[in-house]
Amino acid sequence: MDMLFRDGLLEAVRMTDAEYEVFIELVHGPLGVRLGDGESAAIAIASRGAGIVVDEKRARRRVAEMLPALATVSSLRLVLTSAHRQNWTEREAAELVALARLHSRMGVPREDAPLLAQLMNSSPSAFISTLRALR
Repeated sequence: MDMLFRDGLLEAVRMTDAEYEVFIELVHGPLGVRLGDGESAAIAIASRGAGIVVDEKRARRRVAEMLPALATVSSLRLVLTSAHRQNWTEREAAELVALARLHSRMGVPREDAPLLAQLMNSSPSAFISTLRALR
């Protein structure tokens, strides 16, 4: 993480008062609607940017309700797009995704399940075609 901060790829930010109110609303919502701290913080500050990376179904639904014009992508698509831009091999991308799912509990939204299956079981040419389609 230190390297990401140093290289300017990651930035720590503070919530404004208005964003903090959104955060509290999301964290303390009714059961079945309530979100975790991470998703709530990301959504609260998301209006500052052009997009958000979120995997959890409830969080994706809330983003669509609250910020319909905001681009929402999954962690899987972020990793695969980055891998493609860095000319990683299929194996390197698959290993990173497997490690993220194992150690970081990276979720995969239902609509991206076929993409994950293709990554883990496909031929290199099919995977490259998939990556090109993500652009």
